[in-house]
Amino acid sequence: MQRGRQVNAGDALFALENAREKHARDEAAQRLAQARSTLEDVKKGRRPTEIASLEAQLSQARAELDFSQKEYQREEGLVAGGAATSNALGALAPLLNTALQNDFKGPLAFLANTNGPIDLRVHALCNPEAVTQYNIVPGLLGVVLTMTMVLITAMAITRERERGTMENLLSMPTRPAEVLAGKIIP
Repeated sequence: MQRGRQVNAGDALFALENAREKHARDEAAQRLAQARSTLEDVKKGRRPTEIASLEAQLSQARAELDFSQKEYQREEGLVAGGAATSNALGALAPLLNTALQNDFKGPLAFLANTNGPIDLRVHALCNPEAVTQYNIVPGLLGVVLTMTMVLITAMAITRERERGTMENLLSMPTRPAEVLAGKIIP
């Protein structure tokens, strides 16, 4: 009813808003329809798309396992030939143990293998007694040679600084990396 209009007998003076109740009723109807749909899916079993997705996950997990086993065999051959260390195999063990763990989730969780598909055993062919001197001495030689080169380069730069010729080097159009390369290479 608008202001200033004549009211006749039987006319409605106001109307209740039922939008909120209508929205709640519509929402409840949607939930009921969704629940009925879910019930039908449960009665039918898994849908073909879900089955196809799970089969794809399973085949991908098997491919990753196959790749991990081939990588392990390659690394084992390198260790046997002396081209790789046992640390390489040690880094490979967690990969093999978790190759399938990430893919077997949800309905495939019962397929997950807790111990891993491969048992790693390292046999030392060189230095089986594990005498550390045989491994440390060659590495120590490399460290000593590296430190010697660093010290010689530092002394050459210090000498340039003491003689006052470092400013001449810095004012030239060479980059600092080129100056250092010139001190290290000879």
